[in-house]
Amino acid sequence: MQWIDWSIVFGLLAMVVVVALWARRYNRSVADFMVANRCAGRYMLAVANGMGWFGAITIMAVWQRNYEAGFTGEWWRMLSFSVGMLITLTGFVIYRYRETRVMTMAQFFQLRYSRNFRIFAGLVCFISGIVNFGIFPSVSARFFIYFCDLPPTFDLFGATITTFPAVMFSLLTIAVLCSWMGGQIAVMLTDFFQGIYAYIAIAAVLIFCFMTIDWSTIGEAAATAPVGKSIINPFDTDQHETFPWWYFLIMIVMYSYHTGSWQGTQGYNSAARNPHEQRMATVMGLWRIIATDTLLLFGAVAIFTVMHHQSFAAQAENAQAILDKIDSDSIRWMMTVPIGMAQILPVGLKGMLAAMVLAACISTLDTYLHSWGTMFIQDVVMPWRKEPFARKQHMLLLRVAILGVAVWAFLFSLLFNLDEALQLFFAITGAIFMGGAGAAIIGGLYWKRGRAIGAWGGMIVGSTMAVGSILMRLLWTTVIPTLQAWFPNSQFLTDHADSFPISSFWLSVITTLSAIATYVILSLLKTESFNLDRMLHRGEYALSKDPKQSADRPAPLPPSASDEHWMRKALKRLGLTKEFNLSDKIIFGATIAWSFGWGFVFIAGTVYYLTVGFEDSVWLEFWKMKMWIMLGLVLVMIVVFTIGGFVDLKMLLKRLRTIKRDDRDDGMVIGHLNRDEASAEEESAGVSADASTGE
Repeated sequence: MQWIDWSIVFGLLAMVVVVALWARRYNRSVADFMVANRCAGRYMLAVANGMGWFGAITIMAVWQRNYEAGFTGEWWRMLSFSVGMLITLTGFVIYRYRETRVMTMAQFFQLRYSRNFRIFAGLVCFISGIVNFGIFPSVSARFFIYFCDLPPTFDLFGATITTFPAVMFSLLTIAVLCSWMGGQIAVMLTDFFQGIYAYIAIAAVLIFCFMTIDWSTIGEAAATAPVGKSIINPFDTDQHETFPWWYFLIMIVMYSYHTGSWQGTQGYNSAARNPHEQRMATVMGLWRIIATDTLLLFGAVAIFTVMHHQSFAAQAENAQAILDKIDSDSIRWMMTVPIGMAQILPVGLKGMLAAMVLAACISTLDTYLHSWGTMFIQDVVMPWRKEPFARKQHMLLLRVAILGVAVWAFLFSLLFNLDEALQLFFAITGAIFMGGAGAAIIGGLYWKRGRAIGAWGGMIVGSTMAVGSILMRLLWTTVIPTLQAWFPNSQFLTDHADSFPISSFWLSVITTLSAIATYVILSLLKTESFNLDRMLHRGEYALSKDPKQSADRPAPLPPSASDEHWMRKALKRLGLTKEFNLSDKIIFGATIAWSFGWGFVFIAGTVYYLTVGFEDSVWLEFWKMKMWIMLGLVLVMIVVFTIGGFVDLKMLLKRLRTIKRDDRDDGMVIGHLNRDEASAEEESAGVSADASTGE
């Protein structure tokens, strides 16, 4: 890293601090702090929320996966992308969740089930989240230490400081600053500006890699992979120990079930100005993913080529020398691509990549700190109260909780030793909540027969099995000697003496299926039906009747005529309703064409390969064509999201300056209504609202 590289990094850092300080002037209520007062537009949400997900740890995890699987995983992800597009276009979970006007998922659970279930689910989600989040600072810090070639220690005022905790502390401090001062508004604005920069950096790094590493070299490097571990032929991957082909197929099903479950970016889930805008933000987010996916895929393949082709022998030797100094196998595997990147990028581009990862790191840390900290207050502490917090007291508690999560993450990262692939760790820690939450969410939004007893059962089964899985994996090496003493001739115990016989991935699948079955069976024990229309503000409960709320939801759509054309009916089932204007329809059509087009390529290619077959050279040409198409789209997306994002930014700031704040809009639930709605109903009936009547 030269002075030019460091100038880019610190320039980005200065921008983040300035934007965070500037954004705090708009934070005037709990709704501002929690969900930016539901004023955001689609392009800003797509960019900012995308950065909330695109953290340094995500970069490390996906690079780790793609270095092993190469292009082969992309073949199966083509099918999952089509499924994901279909789910998003229909607004599955996303649209109805925004219709409830809740601030957190557990608040929805109280509306739909009960206060006690909100507290329980909020606590489970909080625990799952902070355990999952606990390794984020560690992985992020290690990237900067190895990529920037930082020394193990440094001197400060005569004291010797270890670099690893110092870097973690610095990253968390910046993230706390963003989320502490301006809440979701500051988080969203800083993430947005970092996102625009990140896309420019991604394009620059991709263009360099495309121009530096030719496809014939990639093909020769790919040929060195052993049989069953191909990086270009998706049907020659049976020997991949961590990411075989069936891993990606099962992830498609898990993705559908977990839609809306993970609450790491919960502030964004209700930040749009209406449900339609929330759905369109998610649609645009899928286009935004193209940029990050292309870097994470081609970047990993490029470094695989560097490490396995004689043309890059000097760079590979330097990278391997650094990797050999890392004692931990899991950390060495995790850092292979970043260290390889550091060997091939020139001055300037190295700084751009480091700044991009810094942007991804800060945006994810501040988003997750905000989510888990506010969740603890909103869903674990506040439901116990009969009286609402005063606004200043409420916001102080939210900030203190955010600081507490940061302290936890620092200590957890300092002490915890990760011994498996990052994505497998995410799978099982996420299953603590998501294993049971998926059934409660989908059943609660779409099934009138879904009952609190089913939600309780599914969540208890899901969380208990997930925690049990973690404990079994942690204690396995301790109990294995005892088991071997009991069964001395067991080959199974001998083969798995060093690792638990079931991976985290399969444990998460088993947990999820058990939770679904429990929810359905227990819900069927009762016959009562829940009033979904009232919860979703539909029909006679539509918010459009209240002029103050007219922007929150369009007037209800008329029922379709019985003689309506079959194609129009089909489009409605896909999600194309009268809420779509011309530009929405263009985006909708392009999304369908893109997703279903690649879905068709997947089906046709699979059938042709299995029946006729073709050489690896054909696969290489296919990936070459697809990567060039993706690079072209990256350049288009930068222009579209930059222009659309700054238009949304102007509209957001205008709304925040003029919108009338309501201190009753604080996430408290009375009966089966949000507090501000319950108060409005009582006022319209001539009765003063009294929060103490809440259950």
